[in-house]
Amino acid sequence: MAGTRTAPTVDGTPNLRYATFHFIDVSKDRRSVTIEIDLAATAAEIEALAAALAAASNASLFAIDDRLQYFSPAVAANGVNDDKSESVYANVVMLAVGNTKQTEDLFIPAPNANIMIEGSDNPDQASAQLMAIATAYEALATGTKVVTGVRYTERREKNSSVPFST
Repeated sequence: MAGTRTAPTVDGTPNLRYATFHFIDVSKDRRSVTIEIDLAATAAEIEALAAALAAASNASLFAIDDRLQYFSPAVAANGVNDDKSESVYANVVMLAVGNTKQTEDLFIPAPNANIMIEGSDNPDQASAQLMAIATAYEALATGTKVVTGVRYTERREKNSSVPFST
């Protein structure tokens, strides 16, 4: 059993859009400022705000995100009450390694029993659901990233890794 998805389909018609402006100050502290923007906002309009923010700040504006979101209301009752891992703080973590040895973690929060070895805290790398996630991730990840490991972790209480091959 899995939680109920209420997020809309990613079909090119998002219903929210955000711009995030990332700053770093002279002491190396970082801060990001995120605002909701109009879906039809232009790159020039985002750049105008970025230029104005940069001119008014002693911090360095070093990155800008323009993010689309496919949104529906969050309803806790759509989750599954499972004694083992109903919490979003329990995760199966897939480790991916790129061709230049950069790594990235893909978290699967509140993993269901279908992706775990029964009676253990180990992900089942033979699980069709885990294989589908790995295949979809590898297809859209930047560069050439391959899932090389998978582990279960729960608020740092449990954390064991096993090799993974696709």
